[in-house]
Amino acid sequence: MKKIIRISEHEHYEGEVKDGDIPHGQGILIDEKRKVKHEGTFKDGFRDGLATATTIDKQGNEIRLTGIFNKDKFGPDYGFYELPNNELYEGELKDMNFHGKGKYRFSNGMIKEGIFEKGEIKNVTKEYPFIEFAEKYFNIFLKETKPKLKNDGEWIFTSHPSNEYQKLVRENYFLKDFIREIIQDNCKSLLVALEKFNIKYDYSFDTNQSTNINKITYEDGSKYSGGMIDNKKHGQGTIIFANGDKFVGEWKNDKMNGRGTLILSNGEEKVGLWKDGELVE
Repeated sequence: MKKIIRISEHEHYEGEVKDGDIPHGQGILIDEKRKVKHEGTFKDGFRDGLATATTIDKQGNEIRLTGIFNKDKFGPDYGFYELPNNELYEGELKDMNFHGKGKYRFSNGMIKEGIFEKGEIKNVTKEYPFIEFAEKYFNIFLKETKPKLKNDGEWIFTSHPSNEYQKLVRENYFLKDFIREIIQDNCKSLLVALEKFNIKYDYSFDTNQSTNINKITYEDGSKYSGGMIDNKKHGQGTIIFANGDKFVGEWKNDKMNGRGTLILSNGEEKVGLWKDGELVE
């Protein structure tokens, strides 16, 4: 069961719960204004027992922690922090702090991997600029999806990503963040990325080629572009639902069926194998 729970004056939790309103399972802890220490005796949910966790956000921007919460523990053992100034952390946690193996993207664009202790990196094992990381996976993204731009300004993915690529995206938060930025808003930033990385790529769509790509707008405002058979979504296709959710992947008889990615309007992603409209793995 999923819920939105107010934790404190400036924090709330969105995700799975247990025993009523106790965070337990996949979820996101959102701190809208984290400027104070969480110190003292906490009861219920991920705060149970005496503990202190301190993170200072001088600008007052929200901080998001995504992970697997346990009603009997103080925060996840592993998670992904989205921080102000476009900074990111993925790795092991202890008492809501970076602790153990992890990697951090700093606001200057550098990524450092290593061992963290109480929120600070103590042993750097690898260091590299994010732009190198981004360029590498952007090229893989182009190779896997082969996006084409139609005359009406709509992007079409002409090739479906391999299982290996989807697994990589699903398990790498830094990559998920990067790919999400590229394909949001009908892939408007694709051309920006090509120019930024100085990548030569033929994205022109041949209107004379044989294709079964159809474009349809439904009564509820949902918009679909892709393959169809007997007026039903079938094959590779993309739909933007009226509520802002977006699905890119395979269809069969009007239902999501095969490999695909569902991007919810809140930014959450569900990637994997679908059957009869449901995610099965």
